[in-house]
Amino acid sequence: MFTGWPPHGVRATVITPLVAPLLLWLWNAPTAPDPFNGIGVLFVFGSVMAYAAMLGIGLPAIVMLAYVRGLSFGRIVVLGLVAGIAVAEVVRVAQQGALFPVDVPHWLGGVAGAASGVVWWKLAAARDDPARSS
Repeated sequence: MFTGWPPHGVRATVITPLVAPLLLWLWNAPTAPDPFNGIGVLFVFGSVMAYAAMLGIGLPAIVMLAYVRGLSFGRIVVLGLVAGIAVAEVVRVAQQGALFPVDVPHWLGGVAGAASGVVWWKLAAARDDPARSS
């Protein structure tokens, strides 16, 4: 399933966690007075949380599913959904008493996680272009 170097699974695992902060920014941009103000902070902290979720939840689950030959599009999307909800809950608990709390609803965390799962699957399941292989 995964061919070439670096393997598509590695590329997908490195790129996919950037989807969640991008979606959160796109969700908040229409209502923000200046949508580009604070985008760096959102990507720095959002990507840290997303990479932590990928390394702590996503990657071990993907390795276990691959080990039992259970990788499928639906399972990866559900895994992303559950991981996104878990991250939203961790953010909610960690923000209690914060000076500038960041509210990430569970449904938005789930949507961002599921979208990350879709992107991971599309990147990991990509086939090499036969015209480029020589």
